[in-house]
Amino acid sequence: MMAMHIAVLFGLLGAIGVVPVLFKEGQPQAAFISKVVTLILCVIFVGLCIRSFIAARKARELAEQTEGESAPTESVGSDQE
Repeated sequence: MMAMHIAVLFGLLGAIGVVPVLFKEGQPQAAFISKVVTLILCVIFVGLCIRSFIAARKARELAEQTEGESAPTESVGSDQE
């Protein structure tokens, strides 16, 4: 679980790191395109990670709900010997 958080951190750092140098004057067009593609990929990656975190949380909550509902219940007075 911690590895996924670290991966998102790298994605955020990649996106944030590209922004200041994106509009630097005098850079070749290929460099600009490369930075835009990097920014887009990093933002998409972070978005997919957030979506995955939300899905994992919902799945965990659903599992906890179904586990609580399917727990065996004891009936009072049903002991027959």
